[in-house]
Amino acid sequence: MTKAVFFDIDDTIYDYIGAHNNTMPVMKEWAYENLGIAKEDLEKYVAEARVRADDRAGRDCAVNHNRLVRFQCMLETLGKPVFPYAYEMYNLYWDTLIDQIIPSPGIEELMKELKQRGIYIGIGSNMTSDVQYRKILKLGLGKYIDGIVTSEEAGEEKPHRKLFDLCVEKAGVMVEESIFIGDSIAHDVTGAQNIGMPVILYRPKENVNEIEWLQTEKGKCPVIAHFSQFFEAEKML
Repeated sequence: MTKAVFFDIDDTIYDYIGAHNNTMPVMKEWAYENLGIAKEDLEKYVAEARVRADDRAGRDCAVNHNRLVRFQCMLETLGKPVFPYAYEMYNLYWDTLIDQIIPSPGIEELMKELKQRGIYIGIGSNMTSDVQYRKILKLGLGKYIDGIVTSEEAGEEKPHRKLFDLCVEKAGVMVEESIFIGDSIAHDVTGAQNIGMPVILYRPKENVNEIEWLQTEKGKCPVIAHFSQFFEAEKML
């Protein structure tokens, strides 16, 4: 019997990739006007800065996602002033992105039904806590959520078991009484399967057909295209 369901955030309960793609033109315009950075070069510079920030951290951890650190590294490398621009870029990026996000189709209806059934609803996400809280509040889903674990709190990134173990500990349930839902095979499916937690892969499509199956080294997991398929997928676990 399912007693807890844990959700990833980015590209699961909302469309991060779409929001990011809509945000980057704003960032490019700002960087050109304020720093003289060519619009066609910004994404390359940010990607290079991410690699440097990751190298400095020395391992997978929440700082790998911190856009403030990423923009700081970029400005340092380009010989641009860090103050006040790194913080301004950080705020512009997240303010622009979060302002436009909406819940994934069917996610609020599913959370409402889970809540009515007395099932614990949790979040398990790689990212810094502050930004993830802002997203949940903007999406209007906080009223359904009982607990949250970010990689910043856990001290490890998915698929490390520490984040999943902490999710289960907070919910006060057994691993086999839980289900994890996320969009990433490497982070969500692998991490959940490594501790024996049932998992559902979320891969949205315009046309919702039959539930598919993903075969991994640890076994199989159902793949849903819409959250209305959750209870059908649950029966397959």
